[in-house]
Amino acid sequence: MTGSPWKQRPDYERILFPTDGSRDARVALLELVPLALSTGATVVVFEAVPDDDADARSAATERQRGARRQLEQAGIAGVECVVQHGQPGPAIVSAVEHLGCDVIVMATHGRTGLPRLLLGSVAEYVLRHAPCPILLVPSTTRRRSGTSVSGTRP
Repeated sequence: MTGSPWKQRPDYERILFPTDGSRDARVALLELVPLALSTGATVVVFEAVPDDDADARSAATERQRGARRQLEQAGIAGVECVVQHGQPGPAIVSAVEHLGCDVIVMATHGRTGLPRLLLGSVAEYVLRHAPCPILLVPSTTRRRSGTSVSGTRP
């Protein structure tokens, strides 16, 4: 259909994947892989560490190495890793612009009530402030194919 305003797939070139190494982030990774493969996008694995201390940065770097391995094993050629000092919400929004990302794929932790009030919601902050599309993956999401977080069938 010529001249259709609908695209077959988005033209994403860089996907920001904020992670904290949690189980929820690993579930979001399962949603990220097909998007990155179908668009040929580079994935930027991003983590904000609230304290600028060597131990926090070292732990974040190690988590990113694991994410990089998984992404490369899935066939994603372009993977970059970035650790930045700062509060997660504002750091993610800032990273989108500074790193030239077109879309964000991130997990939600599903906190409600008092924990959400006390801890805040990074996903909500990003949703309200990010200048690009966001794919939020709820903590209870499982791949429709039945693949579990570990990559094996249940």
